[in-house]
Amino acid sequence: MKLSEFGFDEDMRRQTAASNLDGFQIGRIIEEQRNRYSLLTEAGEYDAEITGNLRFSAEESEDLPAVGDWVLASLLEHNFAVIHAVLPRKTALRRRALGTKGEAQIIAANVDGALLVQAADRDFNLNRLERYRIICAEAGVPSYVVITKTDLFPPDYAEELVRSVEARLPGAERVRPTVS
Repeated sequence: MKLSEFGFDEDMRRQTAASNLDGFQIGRIIEEQRNRYSLLTEAGEYDAEITGNLRFSAEESEDLPAVGDWVLASLLEHNFAVIHAVLPRKTALRRRALGTKGEAQIIAANVDGALLVQAADRDFNLNRLERYRIICAEAGVPSYVVITKTDLFPPDYAEELVRSVEARLPGAERVRPTVS
């Protein structure tokens, strides 16, 4: 695998060019479970933890790795890695962390675009769609509305859903999936 295959571009390459990478590998966080991470590197996938120094120097949860982050890590035996640093983020999708007063939680980092997918059935919710679109807009991430299962309803119902999205979210890019 090459880093470019999972999003490492020229901007990231320039950012890391001045860094001292001796002994470190660049990897991308692909999963986060409490204090454990799955890390994808050119050498493969690793289970990973952050160093104590990174944990204790973090002033807030945003300073810790999140899904999508590029990190510097030491690769050890048995597919285990230790994360030493989080590289600067291009974008970060944030929400208010549950059970906290105003602290942000990063949902995903370094996102290029977001598909906001909702089914046309009884769970369709314009308020939720609007909240997700605001989260993307605040992060500077382009978002696209995808309404699925429209083929299960009469065409006039699907058109009404599209009109309601356009009225509530003017300028929203939409994608119409088709069944073939």
